[in-house]
Amino acid sequence: MNNKKLQKIHRFLFPKNIVLIGGKEVEIIIEQLKKLNFNGEIWPVNPRRKKFGNIKCYEKILDVPGRPDASFIAIPAKYVKQIVKDLASKENLGIVCYSAGFSESGKIGKKLEIDLNKSLKGQVLLGPNCYGYINYLSRSALWPFPIPDIKTKKGIALITQSGMLSSDILMTNRSLPIVHTVSIGNQLNIKIEDLIEYFCSKNEVNVIGLHIEGIKDLNLFIKACLKSLRNKKPIVVFKTGTSNIGKSLTMSHTGSLSGDENLYNALFKKIGIISINNVETFLETLKFLSVNTIQFHKNILAFTCSGGGATMIADYAEKKNLHFPTFKKKSQKIMEKLLPSIASVSNPLDYTTPLWGKKERTKEVFVKSILETNATTAILLQDYPKKIAENSRKYYFNDTKSFCEAIKDTKISGLICSTFPENLDEKVRTYCIKNNISPIQGITKSLDAIKYINDYLSFQSRKENLKEINILKDTKKNKIKILDEYKSKNFLKKNGISIPKNFKLKENNYKNFNLNFPIALKVLDNKIFHKTDIGGVITNIKTRDRLQISIDKINNNLKNNKRCFLIEEMSPQPIAELFFSLSNDPIFGKVLIIGSGGIYTELFKDFIHLILPVTKKEILNNLSQLKIFHMISGYRNTKGIDMDVFLDNIISLIKIFTKKNLISLEINPLFIYEKNIVAVDAIVKM
Repeated sequence: MNNKKLQKIHRFLFPKNIVLIGGKEVEIIIEQLKKLNFNGEIWPVNPRRKKFGNIKCYEKILDVPGRPDASFIAIPAKYVKQIVKDLASKENLGIVCYSAGFSESGKIGKKLEIDLNKSLKGQVLLGPNCYGYINYLSRSALWPFPIPDIKTKKGIALITQSGMLSSDILMTNRSLPIVHTVSIGNQLNIKIEDLIEYFCSKNEVNVIGLHIEGIKDLNLFIKACLKSLRNKKPIVVFKTGTSNIGKSLTMSHTGSLSGDENLYNALFKKIGIISINNVETFLETLKFLSVNTIQFHKNILAFTCSGGGATMIADYAEKKNLHFPTFKKKSQKIMEKLLPSIASVSNPLDYTTPLWGKKERTKEVFVKSILETNATTAILLQDYPKKIAENSRKYYFNDTKSFCEAIKDTKISGLICSTFPENLDEKVRTYCIKNNISPIQGITKSLDAIKYINDYLSFQSRKENLKEINILKDTKKNKIKILDEYKSKNFLKKNGISIPKNFKLKENNYKNFNLNFPIALKVLDNKIFHKTDIGGVITNIKTRDRLQISIDKINNNLKNNKRCFLIEEMSPQPIAELFFSLSNDPIFGKVLIIGSGGIYTELFKDFIHLILPVTKKEILNNLSQLKIFHMISGYRNTKGIDMDVFLDNIISLIKIFTKKNLISLEINPLFIYEKNIVAVDAIVKM
């Protein structure tokens, strides 16, 4: 994005005057602007109104007394184009187009959106089909629904494709320190990547939260995200539209292509974005990143006043592979002197009810435990009571205060979490945030957030991960040629990939071949992709007589006696069978999929998805997450493969795919040996 557009977006989000075009939505916005104490000019436009409250209303845009910085349009879609032209004539800078009925609604709407784009004349535009924006720093809100007043000087920039979701987020009881909320709708002009690039350069933003349904320009999105990461502004994404129904709803909602969930996850992992599929964890992770100093949570210490709470934390932490250091013997003796006799010195530490609410004693326990375990992060589990048990509240709050003081004294990262989200009320949350302690609502949410942040920092620490990436665009051809298995494998052989020794059988040459038994027999047909499922493959044939019987059997299965066949020597038992696929995706470009292969491909669904370009290191890091990786790297004293040779072979296949400009290349199974790979079955589309 060029600097001129960035400057316009800034003026748009920090307006000195605002034009509002519409009816009831304008009333709501004016009310919100007054509540926020917006100190700029407000110019409503409506030919049927003289005033909105005590504010003068103008009959037409050309009558407003100055050059608008920001405008809000809430009128039927067919009238928007002319309004935008009128705004352009007033040298307006930016527009929120709340109006719907554009590309999300079909052909007529798409035409309206094209015309709208032509009429902008240099103006920036949010939408169409969006709620708008809220800027708590400039005390401005072009937002057609009531909003809470959040007073914070630094925090989250929230960008969503769903206006209602962002509105719902604002209404949650979670004390999210949000400084900016932007609903982007159809992304006609201002796109997700524009806002990422803008917010990642702002000191008031320390984390960016994204709700994504679809991405318009993948390479621009990647470029903006990597810029944000280089600026040490983490991005947390909540992606919707992953189910088949969700994808169709996304198309009708914002006119975006949702894309494949696995490929989105591969993209987010490739560029270091924290991807979360649960909206509550999404919010709590944003809160943690915003309130606490962003750091690696190497040694975690947890405090509870309940054995049950300690167990819940320990169980989930183990699943997340988080490190909770134990107390050494010397430290145990020190702690035993500070704790009641009924307490066990462990991590998580249940400091027990005899200490509960005794501020000076609990603080001493907290501080000493942190020092003795060299903790980098401390957690206090607390569930505040309802009013029915109000008398006990002071004891909870004493522990809260002593924990906050301990964190401040020891200069580590701290969070207070509850078992149940509703059990940390607003007063407690506000106190925690003022003391730079994250109030996280849910045990699993807090540990998930820690894990996500550790993974993010691990990615960011490797400088090669922050280099510019250009996704390889998908290959588009008017005519697609599908090679049968015989031609596909011989194509691979010519390009240096090993295949079994084979022969193509026709009706008149059933006996004219020179292969060593046992052999495999396969029907040849470029329209049949799952030959085993329809009885088109017979293996371990040991004689010529059995071959003829097998041919007759397949012909009978397929009810056709004029088939061509492929026969090939049976390959030795491999170390592992893999599924290997290279293909073109309309959104993500060239894509690699590797996983467990053979007849178990669909059963185990043990795959990784990678978006090209990829490095050998990237392939290995992702491959190591598969179950089948244990087999290829050596399992229970079995011989593993030469990983360098294997990765070189994978890179060779990728080069064949890209240099030959193939539509797709699928090998299943790909036999893996110690020093070689063999394509046992393959289909090439070119």
